[in-house]
Amino acid sequence: MWEVLVGSNRRVFVSILPYQQLSEVDHTQSPYTSHPGFQCTVVYSQLTRMPLEIIELAHVIGHIAYYERPSQTFGISHPITIITESLYRNRA
Repeated sequence: MWEVLVGSNRRVFVSILPYQQLSEVDHTQSPYTSHPGFQCTVVYSQLTRMPLEIIELAHVIGHIAYYERPSQTFGISHPITIITESLYRNRA
């Protein structure tokens, strides 16, 4: 997290490393795929090796709860993280 002054404007940025999305096969194993009302997403627990993403603090829309689960949860062979998106109450 860092702050940059642009003229007289203060801008705050945050660097994030996103989670790795499930493969198509593992995505079909997630019960949340067919129940979008739960507002949950399943991702692999291992973070991606992609470059960091930089977002402005103003674009952070809320907190999320997450649950780390071991391999074989929902029949997925890798450890997963269940991200619960309902806490930001559909704000975008």
